[in-house]
Amino acid sequence: MINYAIGREINGKTILYGKHNFIITYQDLKEAALVANQIGWTVYKLEKMEIQEETNK
Repeated sequence: MINYAIGREINGKTILYGKHNFIITYQDLKEAALVANQIGWTVYKLEKMEIQEETNK
């Protein structure tokens, strides 16, 4: 199953769109592209997801 997510680059990092710490994913590329165009972001194909946590020191 191929999933797509909406995101954008901020300070050299890819930030994916989501709510309440969950990434919103789409199985349909056309649906993802429609939403991304409405908010001015980019569609990313998710191939491998890695967890990266940042802590405030």
